[in-house]
Amino acid sequence: MAIEPANGEDVSKYGIILGEVLEKDVYAILEIVEKPTAVAAPSNLGVIGHYVLVPDIFDAIKETPRGYGGEIQLSDSLNLLNHRTGLVTACV
Repeated sequence: MAIEPANGEDVSKYGIILGEVLEKDVYAILEIVEKPTAVAAPSNLGVIGHYVLVPDIFDAIKETPRGYGGEIQLSDSLNLLNHRTGLVTACV
C-alpha cells in the first residue's frame, strides 16, 4: 500500500499505520487504525489508497465485521490478513 505523512488534524482523515522500517521508505505493517484522532494515532503515516492485493484479501473481507462508520473497512480486512500472514507492507 502507498502511504504519506499526514499533518495534525488531517490524521483523522486517513487509515494510519503502525509500522516497522524494513528499508528506506518501506514499512512492515504492524497495525492499521482507521481514522484515529491525532492523539490516538500510532504515527503520522496515512494510507493513500493505492494497493496491490493478494487473492487472500477476499476471504479476509468476508470475515471482517463492520467497523468505523458501520461499514466493512478494507483497513480492518488488511489487519486480519496481516495477522495471519505478516506480509502487509507499505511504501512512501
